[in-house]
Amino acid sequence: MIQALNDSNSERKWSRTIRVVNAVLAAGTAAFAVAALIHPPLAVAGTVTDSTTFYVQIYAARAIPLGLAVAVLALSRNRRALPALLLVAGVVQLADVVIGVSQANPGMTITAVIAAAVPLWSAWYLRAERGSRRALGVT
Repeated sequence: MIQALNDSNSERKWSRTIRVVNAVLAAGTAAFAVAALIHPPLAVAGTVTDSTTFYVQIYAARAIPLGLAVAVLALSRNRRALPALLLVAGVVQLADVVIGVSQANPGMTITAVIAAAVPLWSAWYLRAERGSRRALGVT
């Protein structure tokens, strides 16, 4: 029983760390989108045209609210929906991986791979952790 409680405390600390990392990553994504709206060359290579400005606006339209939603939910007390939202955030970043590869943009591709891997793995871990806590009778 004591071992189960120690394991549970360790899982909670690990879970807290995962939530903070995701909150920082998501807030960083939202902040980058705001910065790109202010200064589009941050988000696009080459000359800024009407098309690239449009791209930055579309990127910001999804990155800002999604990033803020993940950050707020990750740090809130009610986190039941967090794994599902992390899954959505990870899938959105996978789309950015595809775009980065199709545009031969290694910086975008590498950043998007990391930004996809963290929330996808975190969603899996948090769901598995919740299941193990239920099995132990710890909530």
